[in-house]
Amino acid sequence: MTTQMVAFSGANLPAALQQRLAQFNAGNVLANLGGSVELDRISIKAGRFRVKQSGMDEVVLQQLHLDGVIVLANPHTSKAYYSKTYDPNAEDQSPDCASSNGYGPDEGVKNPQSATCQTCPQAVWGSKISPRGSKIKACSDSQRIAFLPIDPSTNNFFMVDGKPKAFAMSIPAASMKALGTFAKTLSQQGLPLEIVLTRLTFDPNAEFPKLEFAFGSVLPEQAAVYILDYIEQNKDKLNELVGANI
Repeated sequence: MTTQMVAFSGANLPAALQQRLAQFNAGNVLANLGGSVELDRISIKAGRFRVKQSGMDEVVLQQLHLDGVIVLANPHTSKAYYSKTYDPNAEDQSPDCASSNGYGPDEGVKNPQSATCQTCPQAVWGSKISPRGSKIKACSDSQRIAFLPIDPSTNNFFMVDGKPKAFAMSIPAASMKALGTFAKTLSQQGLPLEIVLTRLTFDPNAEFPKLEFAFGSVLPEQAAVYILDYIEQNKDKLNELVGANI
């Protein structure tokens, strides 16, 4: 199950929070669903959540779930093409070609495959054969989000120097529909993702890492307002994390 129905209505939110949400224009994460700088990121390689902060070693979390808040999403589908098979020991893990907006290669990519994504031969179904013999696209799609995780050691938002820290995440193509469905389910209840605690887990039946999304709870009023303020005060950094500034 990839989407948990929410037994809650936005009409039940405190009046002060509803007013703050109206000022915030909440739901911009849902509206957005559909470089050379090392970014703080969370990956899901090999079915484990892996936290990588700039300048620090990667930390592999032993827990198979991750709680937090989705605070921003790239308004476009991102794309990445690798000409070689993944090598965990390779120093350069960057793709040969990549696009943050789904229209054309980002500036600075080392081996652009086409002037536009629409005309790219690597974006055609059958341009690659999966290990199971299925026709797939050589250039993979993903949805880039900014995720503010809960630190399991403190049961509070992940903090650095007393401030919350969001991480970039690339939601793989196989998980994008589940994320969109989950967000729309919340929206139908009048709940924007920005004030909801979301639990990320792995689909146990998937051949490759595939995420599922479940409703945890609505943030307490004080915490929700705090997160809304955090998003507005850190727009540039969050846009950088999701590649929306490219």
